[in-house]
Amino acid sequence: MNKLPFNWRLFILLSAGIIAAIICLLIFRIVTDSPPKPPKHDDSLKTQTTKEPKVDVEAVQNEAWRRIQPRLADADERTYKATNTLIGRI
Repeated sequence: MNKLPFNWRLFILLSAGIIAAIICLLIFRIVTDSPPKPPKHDDSLKTQTTKEPKVDVEAVQNEAWRRIQPRLADADERTYKATNTLIGRI
């Protein structure tokens, strides 16, 4: 049988080529996946800082109570009925 001789030069060249290709791909990934640089700070684009508008706290509280009153009344009624039912069982 005719055995083919192992060619060390070809093996080393192919191995070096594969390693070089992997290194190039890794470098390419690192360069392309890096986040973009932040924009330069430009003072001319600053807007005037304005104070937050004043809120009428009392009006907001009154509106909240107006909205919640029907739910509280319903909850009180159901609690009263459930309590009477449980007391009746005792």
